[in-house]
Amino acid sequence: MGRALSLDERTAVGNFLVSKHSVASEKVKFYLYWIDLFLRQARAPAAGGDDPEALDNFLDELGRVKPPWQVQQAKEAVRMFLYYRASQPHFPASSPYASGSTPRPSAEDIAQWDMMFAELRRIMRVKQLSPVTEKSYLGWLRQFRHWYNERPPQAVTSADVRNFLSFLAVERQVAAKTQNQAFNALLFFMRNGLKQNPKDL
Repeated sequence: MGRALSLDERTAVGNFLVSKHSVASEKVKFYLYWIDLFLRQARAPAAGGDDPEALDNFLDELGRVKPPWQVQQAKEAVRMFLYYRASQPHFPASSPYASGSTPRPSAEDIAQWDMMFAELRRIMRVKQLSPVTEKSYLGWLRQFRHWYNERPPQAVTSADVRNFLSFLAVERQVAAKTQNQAFNALLFFMRNGLKQNPKDL
């Protein structure tokens, strides 16, 4: 079994939840409860890596004994915690931008992204996506590319996509509909640009 958050970690995570205006102060204790439960059941330390299947497995188990609204609250709590963990130097994460000291992108990396965008645009037109959809998808991919610091597109993982979506929800506080647009754009990128069919998004 994994360990729960320490007292200092609980304070830091609780302050993060409140400061981002994502969670009302009176609900923080419930969010911390779900995070502790997840960490224990995931059999991973609080500072461990991001297991792509851990959250899905946790929510599946929870759904067998808890009502849907609690499962949704638990999902929100854990996703916020995973984003927080990835953004903190004392919570190591596998994402390349976690340390906050990413190197400048190389000319080769930038060229790879440019070629990827050209290929995705070509695929969209072959598939006869509407101009509105094409503009939306490419706009979200530009934001992801910038957020990802233009590291090689072939290195993008499902965990990177999940962290970006959490960034939109927690830092940018975008609406659920907007998050869904970003999700669809990134799923198109994963499937058609990277030729992957992620099961953990």
